[in-house]
Amino acid sequence: MKRTQIYIDEDLMQILKIQSKLKSKTVSEIIRDALNEK
Repeated sequence: MKRTQIYIDEDLMQILKIQSKLKSKTVSEIIRDALNEK
């Protein structure tokens, strides 16, 4: 797996952090899952 950096606005980061806690996943896992759906 390759490591990369992305810039996202604060509102989106808040959503990701909430989803992370609700789903017991890391923010990275949520982003990867979303990208794999496309």
